[in-house]
Amino acid sequence: MFQPNYKITHKILKDIAHIEAAKEIIENSPLIPSYERKFKDEALIRAVHYSTHIEGNPLNFSDAKKVLEGKAEDLVARERDINDIINYRNVLKYIENIQKAPIDEKTILTIHKVVMDKILTSEKSGKFRLEKVAVRNSKTKEISFTPPKAEEVGKLVQDFILWLSSQEAKETFPVLKAGISHYELARIHPFVDGNKRSGAFAFIWFLKKAKSKKSRNINPGALTALTLLVAESNPKHKDQMVALITQILK
Repeated sequence: MFQPNYKITHKILKDIAHIEAAKEIIENSPLIPSYERKFKDEALIRAVHYSTHIEGNPLNFSDAKKVLEGKAEDLVARERDINDIINYRNVLKYIENIQKAPIDEKTILTIHKVVMDKILTSEKSGKFRLEKVAVRNSKTKEISFTPPKAEEVGKLVQDFILWLSSQEAKETFPVLKAGISHYELARIHPFVDGNKRSGAFAFIWFLKKAKSKKSRNINPGALTALTLLVAESNPKHKDQMVALITQILK
């Protein structure tokens, strides 16, 4: 069975304390319903735009807003870029509706299928990869990481899911468990494309299942944007990234 290898440091405990303190402040802050609706709509547009932009989508904020408002016909853009934005919105809605769903292979595959709808073919969307893949440096194009072999993917995912159902996982703090899950899915790299995005949404799903975050305050889109921001950052800048996110959550 999968066994995560990590160490809880004083800094991790301090960061978790900051997150919990910020969470309490946000959850107990009153908000007028009319403002809440407006803020949610704006947050959705911004979260979808910045999340897809990090992944290389060239559409700007105004373009993303038009797509989400159903006005994509007014744009001169690639169909893939438009579908990318639509899929992000759809997977956020999907996550909202599966809080009671079990953490299993089917749900992970469905998340990927929604994320990559009309971007990958039906043979690859929502299905584990059957081929070798490599993660390359976006600038130098050199291979920076070689994921496990395709024939090992199914077993690795099952081992990971088995751990999530273990007593150890149930006793692990939700933020840590979500982080471990995001890391392990990225390491396994179960799909030919869309691994980072699927891992980010799984991260949000695990947090929401644990009721660590409430959609009324920090919605899944905002958490996804933060997750992808960390994923794209230079490991050397980890401390700065943690400080930035902690400040945002305050």
